Order: sequence, then structure tokens, then C-alpha cells
Amino acid sequence: MNIVVASHISDLSGPTEALIEYLKKKRRGFVAILNPLEYCEEKKRTVLYVTKGKIIRRIAPPNLKEPAIFSWMFDFILVLWFSLSTKGTIDVFIGCDPLNASAGALLKKLGKVKKLIFYSIDWSEKRFANTIINSIYYFLDAMCTRECSVNWCVTENLIKLREKQGIDKKRLLLVPVGVTTKGIPNPLKVPYDKYALVFLGALEKTKGIELVIESWPEIKKKIPQARLIVIGKTPKGIVDTSYEEILRELEDVKVVGVLEHSDVLKRLPYYGVGLAPYSYDKDSVTRYADPSRIKDYLACGLPVITTKIPDVHREISDNKAGIIVDYNPKSFIEGIEDITSTGYSKFRLLAAKLGKKYVWKTIFDKAFKDSI
Repeated sequence: MNIVVASHISDLSGPTEALIEYLKKKRRGFVAILNPLEYCEEKKRTVLYVTKGKIIRRIAPPNLKEPAIFSWMFDFILVLWFSLSTKGTIDVFIGCDPLNASAGALLKKLGKVKKLIFYSIDWSEKRFANTIINSIYYFLDAMCTRECSVNWCVTENLIKLREKQGIDKKRLLLVPVGVTTKGIPNPLKVPYDKYALVFLGALEKTKGIELVIESWPEIKKKIPQARLIVIGKTPKGIVDTSYEEILRELEDVKVVGVLEHSDVLKRLPYYGVGLAPYSYDKDSVTRYADPSRIKDYLACGLPVITTKIPDVHREISDNKAGIIVDYNPKSFIEGIEDITSTGYSKFRLLAAKLGKKYVWKTIFDKAFKDSI
């Protein structure tokens, strides 16, 4: 089967990287066209040619980033160019956002692609500040949902949105974000510290970092043993504030920075609580997304403190794998106190149990079975 995966990527690992690893382990032949988002510092444009699970060729196109509009146009052209350069018909084209999927839609019209999968990992009511760019984004998003053979949606919230947009439910498939459990130390057997609170991911307001900073002095007063580990960084070009500088001024806070995903999964089981207090921002992509960090926390046995913004909060609440809080210091601090109390071990057991549900292999096995 001839497969092309086209996606934008960030400095942090996500569904695209998991999909590539899945296809490699399945020993599928595919081409992956990966374009970094404009604020990426680590990852570069890359085209991978994979045969029988092995990368046989790697191409590094020019890493044009600015201005963003030209960068996106360049991305679109690259996807078309490398897709058209593949031998024969592309059996399955997986476009992981509207720009890449729209290239797939054009290729489908030209007869180069047989089946188009639009992989929607998020959505926002206001994706871009520029109204013209925002309108283009919505146009491409709507076009892709109409033209795709199947739309992979990461949450039920996103499926409901697509139905409201008039998309046939038969072409909507729930494909939640998962985890790779290989290499994760047993979270129920390692010497963990329940007072070690970890914040994983991009340091920006919608992810809840400002609430963590505001609440930390009071958390230290109420729970003197508490310490905070921050794994991630402030996305340059999107956030003007350097949260790292503020965090380093706080007591018992360690800013680790960005780590390889495998290293993150090796560290997390030794910590106690996963923090994901998303803010109530109507323009946040999290309302329709399935945050990877929450799945990482659960897979590593960390009970989660989050708000009602991410769709997965329902499962966390139903399975007692964490505590759902309001976006304010009082509720957030009370949630931390509740989890780190004498009932912590039960929270950890249930978090680890829920985490076993989200294994990438199981998720993608079902997704391909139901799509192809």
C-alpha cells in the first residue's frame, strides 16, 4: 500500500510522530512530509521515505519560516511536489491539518490519491488574529471535511462540531490521542514522590501556566513538601512573556526545558501529580483537542488536575483518575490538596488503569480498519 503522511509538527512530539512510528512498526511503505510550525526552534523541514519499516532516504528542503504566509505557501507546494513525485497512485493520503489535507484534496481531484484521510487534531473558533488568514483557514477546513473519505477526529466534541457543520456521521471517526507504553517504568512500583507536581508542555496562558505561577506561593504554604517540575518551554513568537524567568524565581521549582518524548515518559512515573489547568479561553484549540500531556500523565500513573476544557475531563472524572477544578487559585489549590492527601494511592492506581486504555497501536489499528 502506497501511503503519504503530510503534517505540520512542533518541537514537542504528538500524533504525527506516533503515526509515523506506528507505520514503521507495521513495516508499511510510506512517505512522510513534515513541515515545522513557524515558531519551531528544534525541528526542520523533512521528507522521509520509509520501506519495510526502515528510513531509506531523508530529504531536508529549505527551512523557510518567515513571513508565515509565504512559509505556508511553500509547505503546500512541497506537499504537492513530493506527493506527485511518488511512483504510481497514492492509496492513502493522510493530511494532519487543513493546509496539508487540502493538498491531498487537490491530489485526489487529479486522480493521484485514492483515499483522503483528514486527521483533525484540534479546531478553534478564532485560530488566527488576522481575519483574512482566519477566513482562509476556515475555508480550507470546511473544504477538507467535504472532500475527505474519512475525517479522523480526536474528540467527541470535534465530531459533534463536524455534524453541526453538516458532515455525514458515517465519515467521522473518533481517533483519540494515545501513548506509547514501551519503556515506561511501572508507576505502581517505582519510588515516586506524591508531592512532586509536574507541568508538561508549552508554557503559555491557555495551557494554565499562569494559574500555576499565581497559585504556587500558597501551595507551598499549605503543602511545604510540594515541588514543581516544569518540562517544556515558552513558544517564541507566540508568547511575549518568558515564563522560565518567572518560574526560576519561585521556591522549589525546577525548569527542565524540552526533553525527548521517550525521556519524558521515563521520568514521569517518579512524580506525583500531572497539572493541566487549561484556561477558559474561547479561542483555545484545547476545547476540541485531546491534549497529549494528559494521556502521558495517565500512562505514567499520575492523577491529573485539569479543568472542564479538554473533552477527556469526563473520563478522568468518571474513572476517578484525577480532580476537575475551576480555573482559579482556590479551586486549583484545593484539588492539589485533595489528591496529595491520604487517598493518593487510590488516585494513582485508577490513573494508571485508565492510561492503559490509550495505547497508540490499539487506536491506530482500529482507525485503519474502519477507514480502509
